[in-house]
Amino acid sequence: MAECNACNREMLVAPGCTLETVIVRGEERRRLAFRGGTEKCEGCSAMPEQLHHPECDREICPRCRRRLHTCRCKTVWPDELGQDEEFEDDIPRLRLV
Repeated sequence: MAECNACNREMLVAPGCTLETVIVRGEERRRLAFRGGTEKCEGCSAMPEQLHHPECDREICPRCRRRLHTCRCKTVWPDELGQDEEFEDDIPRLRLV
């Protein structure tokens, strides 16, 4: 099984990811829930109305509404940016630049 880097849960077992927001060009945005009707996501097994796991190539960018991994809003994990990112809460985030 594959473990999600964001929520540390098994992607094939968890109903979805717990990572709720991303930073898009300096602005925090809520991630878009999977809209699959009654079927689970073929990429990450997220259930309808749940969040995709960040590794999923079917996730939609909350900024441009294209597929997140092919849009121009490239994802970078906060730990790849260094320790200069400070947030007042403990919500896990992705950073889009």
